[in-house]
Amino acid sequence: MRVLHVLEATLGGARQYVRDIVTASPFIGADVALAYSMLRADSGFKQTLERAEAAGWYLIPVPMKREISPTDDIMAIANVRGIIRRWKPDVIHGHSSKGGGVARIAARLVRGGPATVYSPHAIAANISRRYLALEKLCAPLTTLYGAVSDSELQELVDLLSIAPERVRVVYPSLDPGRLRVRDRSDARRELGLPDGEMILGVGRLADQKNPLAFIDLVAKVRAERPTAYAIWVGDGELRGRVEAEATSHGLANAVRVVGWTDRVPSYIAAADVIVSTARYESFGYVVAEALAMERPVVATRITGTTDVMSGALSAYTYQPGNLGQGAVLVRSLLENPARAAAVAAAASEQVRRAFSEQRMGAALLQMYTDAIAIRNRGGVA
Repeated sequence: MRVLHVLEATLGGARQYVRDIVTASPFIGADVALAYSMLRADSGFKQTLERAEAAGWYLIPVPMKREISPTDDIMAIANVRGIIRRWKPDVIHGHSSKGGGVARIAARLVRGGPATVYSPHAIAANISRRYLALEKLCAPLTTLYGAVSDSELQELVDLLSIAPERVRVVYPSLDPGRLRVRDRSDARRELGLPDGEMILGVGRLADQKNPLAFIDLVAKVRAERPTAYAIWVGDGELRGRVEAEATSHGLANAVRVVGWTDRVPSYIAAADVIVSTARYESFGYVVAEALAMERPVVATRITGTTDVMSGALSAYTYQPGNLGQGAVLVRSLLENPARAAAVAAAASEQVRRAFSEQRMGAALLQMYTDAIAIRNRGGVA
């Protein structure tokens, strides 16, 4: 079996998911190629490319722009179409909206082309009706959709009006070596962080992650716990607004944005509570990683995150926009660290078992096998 992945979104969850696929490759047993764009690449994506190359992947740079650009998009489609003709994959797997669109259109332009799999990684239809219309236009070009959580499966069915049989769930995997449990004090010494109750946010400073709500929530927590401080790991287009919002709340000395770093596990280990204020997700990566490291989490009750924060953990989720409730949950964990530690420890084994490399590899192999069978029958699921 040959599988061609197409990826423009070299940041965030899509990049991390492709990194997880690299790690799960030995459990798939396929020849793999990756068509990728470097226009938004950072040092983290370069590390992903190094891992893919070491795993024997065939790497092919293809310029792709995030925004809709007819001229550039046509060039990207032509490039991927050429790769399909030369390399002849059995399956083409597009990631995120741009990679998914380019992959599916290019495959349709090749006679006898590959089966098409599309993983939206938080479908762009959440953004606007325009994107929803484009997603619906591309639906007939899709052999199978790949959701990264059960709740994303339902979201795809509802938004795109497709049958559930056209979606397969392939959960990501967590790297147990990277996410080892560490002492909080040791992590703080390593990072040079002060004492006090530390609240952590992680992710791109973009509307999806809603970092402005994070600042508001921290302000509500500090109204009753004035020694608490916050750190945000990540960067993006909203950084200036986030820092201005912190200043307007009188939090200039209590909130710090550290930008992108490969020391995210150290910051997670150093935190008292990890907070996710995301508006939408396909999978709560940071939430799962924090729980794997036995750190307590408070998060918005949204697609993807609810699959991780299930059972007893659902008590620590809140409805998006209800920052007062979010602040109450954070304060409850800060006020009772023993209970917070017990809840996180109980969740750790559950999360590590649910999101293993073996499970991801087996699910990917089944999805690709199903897609090829459907293509050979000349239809969709």
